[in-house]
Amino acid sequence: MYDLSKWCDRLIAHEGMKLMPYRCTAGKLTIGVGRNLEDNPPTPEEARALGDYMHGITENAAKMLLRNDIARCFEALKRIVEGFEELDEERQYALLDMCFQMGVRGFRRFKRLLKAVEQRNFELAAFECLTSKYAQQTPKRAKRIAQLLKTGVDALPELVKDDSDRNRTSPFAFTGNKFEFRMPGASQSIALTNVVLNTALADVFSGFS
Repeated sequence: MYDLSKWCDRLIAHEGMKLMPYRCTAGKLTIGVGRNLEDNPPTPEEARALGDYMHGITENAAKMLLRNDIARCFEALKRIVEGFEELDEERQYALLDMCFQMGVRGFRRFKRLLKAVEQRNFELAAFECLTSKYAQQTPKRAKRIAQLLKTGVDALPELVKDDSDRNRTSPFAFTGNKFEFRMPGASQSIALTNVVLNTALADVFSGFS
């Protein structure tokens, strides 16, 4: 199950929170954390909790709407994306963030991206995200979402640098910004090292293509 509190915080960071009604960039009457009041009006239960929302709402009310919108998008994604519940939480969030921003109808238009996700081709899904009109309109947000789709992680872990001197005994030492061949013994060959280097280089080039 997803971390609702974490997802709320991330959507607030992306969308902002406004307690007075306003017009979004599409001209729609909006309130709270991106709640489109025209296309997604309050339910009777929400309306009772909000009161006269045209004169503003509380922060708690805005978060209540947000939680309901997350649940609504999550249920929609289970219907739209085959195998959605088997995805890791970060990729689930990436798709939910897109669905939240564009609405269910707009999100359905990403047919190639959705097919790539269903096929677990996450590099292609990230590419489709970055080459879309969505990325042109909100490039920073799209870049973050594409990274989540590609890697499945929100942030790379901190790597502790090994400060021991292992290069003295290495026949193929890394010296800060380059590799160096060390003199092999008379019976040794550098052929294996060349094979490893060329294989690594070919793998990188295949990623570019």
